[in-house]
Amino acid sequence: MSADVMFIWNVQAILRAFEQYQPALHAQLSEAMFLHTPLQPRIPHVFPQLPKISINYAIMEKANNVVVISAEFGWDDLGDWNAMERLLKGEGDNVSVGRHVGIDTGGAILHTRSGDDLIATIGLEDVVGMRAGDVTLFVWKDRTQDIKQVVQQLKSHPELERFA
Repeated sequence: MSADVMFIWNVQAILRAFEQYQPALHAQLSEAMFLHTPLQPRIPHVFPQLPKISINYAIMEKANNVVVISAEFGWDDLGDWNAMERLLKGEGDNVSVGRHVGIDTGGAILHTRSGDDLIATIGLEDVVGMRAGDVTLFVWKDRTQDIKQVVQQLKSHPELERFA
């Protein structure tokens, strides 16, 4: 049985921890926040440049003011499209937000942001389908982590960057 972990802290405590255990990262974040204004947004430009490091390794394994409490929460990390199925699963074979008409479609997670859009499917199994603005994405459920690669490809092509 795996246990989910939820971290809770106040802003001052986590900033002090970053300053103590990750000073270079703290400096980058502080500069971005200090220079960030509505007319000069810095955080979106700085965030992709930050090192990819887990909060566990960066702070929690080093900090001495941590308390662990075992608790049950009705929580799901919605950072993955598959979480939508866990959260919204009803009686049918598919989960959809927005209009969907399907024939021989099962285990699908379908989402559209526009009330006027319709997603129609035929013969699909275990896919995620998403429509937002001018972008439509279909991906096998077990490949949703690869969406980041598509976003990177879009960002690397100036003519496609607006879709990222």
